[in-house]
Amino acid sequence: MTSTNIKAQIDSLLADNTAGDISALDLRTTMVNVLNSVGGVGYYTDSTETPTVVNGGVWSKLPMDGTGALTDRVGEPYYITTPLIDGNERVSLAELGANSSLHFRFILSITTTVANQIVRLKGVGKLPNTTTVVEYNLSDIYFKTAGTYEVTPHFMAFNDPNLQGGTLELDATSDSSASIVFHSILIRLAG
Repeated sequence: MTSTNIKAQIDSLLADNTAGDISALDLRTTMVNVLNSVGGVGYYTDSTETPTVVNGGVWSKLPMDGTGALTDRVGEPYYITTPLIDGNERVSLAELGANSSLHFRFILSITTTVANQIVRLKGVGKLPNTTTVVEYNLSDIYFKTAGTYEVTPHFMAFNDPNLQGGTLELDATSDSSASIVFHSILIRLAG
């Protein structure tokens, strides 16, 4: 339903209904359509902040439990009833409609060990049975010198209908040894 259609329905509901042509079902249907189009935001922090060591081009999942002290779910849309970070430390897409838009902002600490090191991040979309459906290249980060850096990559996507009900995890790799701590994730949603 487009915003123009929703506006037309709302305008029709503003009538005085003296003819009795606006039913309770009409009102409910319109309000559900309006509310399902409302977005929101969830902020999740990791409670352990355990470093993940990546090396040699091997991809590793970055853990994020979403239960840290600063986690704040108060801004999530009403239709999100369970945490967006599931028990497998992935972003759950279970309560999101097909083609919902999602914007992710991660805060990571990356410790590199050599100069001119590359750390790569990717999002891995999986079905509920853990079959990988899609992989998104999120970021190739180049570090000129060894050290510890805080990085804040962003990623925007649509909830692919082929991935509906599935999950999205953040994976990383590096050409040389690197340690990565996944501090937090901000998830913006639009229905």
